[in-house]
Parts: sequence; C-alpha cells; structure tokens
Amino acid sequence: MITLERRPLLERLKGQPPWRRLLLASNPPRSVSPDDILSLRDYSFSLRYNDVGGMVHWAEIATTLADAVVARMPSAQDARASAWSQKGNTRRMLAHFPEAEISLAVAEEALSLGTGDPSIAALIWETRGALYRDSRRFGLAQSSLSRARALHQKAGDECGLTRCLVGEALAAGKNQNPLRAVRLAEWAMARVDPSVDPHLAVSLSHTLSWSLVDQGRPREARAVYATTELLFDDLRAEALVQAHRCWLVAHIDGALGLDEAAEPLLRRASAAFAEAGLFYEEALSRLDLGIVLARQHRMAEVLATVNEIQPLFEALGIAREAAVAQRLLFEVIPSTVEQVVRTLTLASREILLHPMPRQPLPAVAA
Repeated sequence: MITLERRPLLERLKGQPPWRRLLLASNPPRSVSPDDILSLRDYSFSLRYNDVGGMVHWAEIATTLADAVVARMPSAQDARASAWSQKGNTRRMLAHFPEAEISLAVAEEALSLGTGDPSIAALIWETRGALYRDSRRFGLAQSSLSRARALHQKAGDECGLTRCLVGEALAAGKNQNPLRAVRLAEWAMARVDPSVDPHLAVSLSHTLSWSLVDQGRPREARAVYATTELLFDDLRAEALVQAHRCWLVAHIDGALGLDEAAEPLLRRASAAFAEAGLFYEEALSRLDLGIVLARQHRMAEVLATVNEIQPLFEALGIAREAAVAQRLLFEVIPSTVEQVVRTLTLASREILLHPMPRQPLPAVAA
C-alpha cells in the first residue's frame, strides 16, 4: 500500500486546507522535482472553465513551490517559467493586468536562466497576446500571437499553433473586425481535431459563430454552432463553457429575431457569470438582455435591467462605463424601441473597446 508521503505531491496537497498548501509549497521536501511543479501548473490550467478561484489558488501554489525548489535545483527554471506563465494567465483572466505583466516577466527571466525551450517561450508569448487582447492593445496582441505561432511551429506543436489562430480570431472580433475574425477562425477550423481538444473546438465554434453574427450571417452562425453542439453537451459540467454557450446561442437567436428564445438564455448566462464572479461578462450579457427586452416592448423590465447594470460597473470602479449606465437611465424610457436598442447597442460597443476592469480574486473553497 502506498503511504501518504510517497503519493504525488499534488494529491497530498489536495488533501490539505488552502493555507497549509501554501506553507507546504514554500517548504517542500527534497524529493520534489520539476515534474511536481508542472503537475500543479497543469492542474491550475485544467480548472479555468469551472473553478476560477481554484485556478488562481493552484497557480499561486505552483509558483510558490517553483521559487522554493529552484533555489536548490537550478535545473527547475523551465518548470518555474511554466508556473509563472500560468500565474500570469490567471491574473490576465481576472483583468489584473499589471500583475499579469509582472508574472510573465518573471517567467521570461526564469526561461532565460533555463534552457530557453521554445515550447515554453511560445506559451509565454501566447499568454502575453491574450493579455494585450483583453487590455485592448490589439496591435501588440497581433504581434505577440504571431510570434507565439512561429514558436509553436518551431517546437512542432500544431495544437498550440491552432490555439494562436483562435486567439488572433478572437482579438479581431473584439476589435470589431469580423471579416478578419471569420477568415482566421475558418483557417483554424480546418486544423482542429475535436476528439483531441474539445475545449479548443468549442472555443473556435464560439469565436466563428459570434463573428458570423456580427458580419450579418446568423444562419451560417447557427450551422457552425450546430456542428459542435454535441461537444458543448459533453462539456456540460464546465460551468463557464455553458455560460458562454448560452450567451452565444442567445446572440444567434437575437440576430434571427428569436428574442423570446434568447431571453432565458441571457438570464442563465448572466446568473452563471455572477456566480463565478465574472462581473464584466455579467454586465455585458445583461446589456444584451436589455436589448432583447426592448425589442419585445417590455420597457419596465429594460429599466430594471439597466438599474442592475450600473452598480456592477460602479462596484468594479469603472467610471466611464458607470457613466454609460447612468446615461441609459435617462435615455431609455422616454425613447422609442429603436432608440432604446440603439442606445444599448452603442453602450455595449463602447464598453467592449475599453480594457476589462480589474475583477476581485475569487474565494477558494476549503
């Protein structure tokens, strides 16, 4: 029978409360190896769709362990670079952009002290590209993702190369360039094997479908989504995947004039984002809900929805977006349906072109 001490470090740490995990990671046994660091890093990454708090927590554990191990094992620098890259990714997802920049700088320094492995360098630049995309520095996002794509190609990582194409398509969509987004997404679509990476396949389906709607092609968007609907079903346990799925289908339904079908999907999406602590996504999905309600001439509910949006922005400290929500309070009710929809749509576009606001670190379950 395997004793507790001989079990993999990750399994041992899972059985401890969060505060003790940090303590143990900062004082690891001499038997800990770079593979232990990578197992913690990979576990953090695996939680990105259904446990944001856990993802952040385990990235912190991984970097704490890496810093402790590399002091006595310089050969662990590559693993340390991977861990710090993942920490940068978690901070990027929560819009803690300065902290993400610092983490990626530490990752680059660690890699320079290690082997300079191009596969790790590719991951760092891929994360940097996502960081620049989310902070709305689209030129830097493009150059970073292009560099990551070249490094993935050098390392022979076809999946990584495809991920970069998906990232570039997403950046183009956020930069309101649906033509480029569709072209890149279609290029990536031919490269994805859903049986190998279902998460990448549904992410690509989401990006391509959303961009097709924005290009005025909702029926084609519906067809693209239909090809991956079973994959979305297989990922039903991934709460954030399902929240984005609801938002996507509502986006398609709304473009097809199916507002009654879109409404409950938007309510489910915004509730899931709220539960995950992703208040920016919650606010934007509620803006879409307001548009759907307005087109159904349900103005009292539109006002109630706008009232729910403003405190979200104010709580996140976004003065400009809070002002947008304040303006909506005065413009929505006296207007025609067409004016209300236009006001809400412009507000959504204005918000999307601004950097995501810093989101609070989510709580970690014991």
